Amino acid sequence: MLTPASLEKRLRDLSQMVKLKIKKLKSSYALVSYENGAYTITIPPDHDDDYNLRTFLHELVHIACGPELSPWGVLFQEAFLERCIEPLMIQHIIANPTRHRWWLKRLKAISNAN
Repeated sequence: MLTPASLEKRLRDLSQMVKLKIKKLKSSYALVSYENGAYTITIPPDHDDDYNLRTFLHELVHIACGPELSPWGVLFQEAFLERCIEPLMIQHIIANPTRHRWWLKRLKAISNAN
């Protein structure tokens, strides 16, 4: 069974294998792309750290839970992520200051690596 803790572990592991771009997109708000064996998450600029973290985690969940959610179609996936998974993950992360700091540092490290 997938719990906030088990999903966070999956996201932490996955965060080691993604690239992060911060730029405006014309066709969508944020996105995940896969090329040459690597995922790239693109998020918009000019937001605070927690907003960037929320957007990054949302896109990371698309990668981590894609196989489980794919039978339900894109519209259902997006609604499920926004209304169920994302709020629980943010609550799980922010409830623990050490965990929250770890994610903010991880996001900054990925951002600085590109």
